[in-house]
Amino acid sequence: MSDKSGKISQSANHSSGANLQVIKGNNNRQTNSHALTDSGTDQELTTAEVIVLLNKIQDLLNTANLPDTIKEDAATYLNAAKKATDKEEPKKETAAINLKEMAETLKDATETIEASNSLWEKVQPILVQIANWLGVAATSLLTYLSS
Repeated sequence: MSDKSGKISQSANHSSGANLQVIKGNNNRQTNSHALTDSGTDQELTTAEVIVLLNKIQDLLNTANLPDTIKEDAATYLNAAKKATDKEEPKKETAAINLKEMAETLKDATETIEASNSLWEKVQPILVQIANWLGVAATSLLTYLSS
């Protein structure tokens, strides 16, 4: 779904696999295809890899030129997602909800603060990778990312 307004368009199929497609405002396409089964295929991210991606988002957030209140709000949701993920049995629903809230915070900031635009462009592809790992739990996050 291409959109001339600069919005991100995304589609996802969560049955036996995922085909996540992102169309950024500059019409660059990024497609990630990964299996979303519980069998642990080679393509699926491990919990440790997801934690690394979440830490990468944390680093991007820490260095972003954003007001402290926005950084603090986004960090609160990100830390909750990290805590839910870093368990023997990750709480994917909780992580997905918190990542959606963090995404909303950053995307809203993008619409009002020009400096956050590049942050959102860096964070969004990482969220797509994590959404693959979250599987069905990421439905609300994917819905938000596609709006």
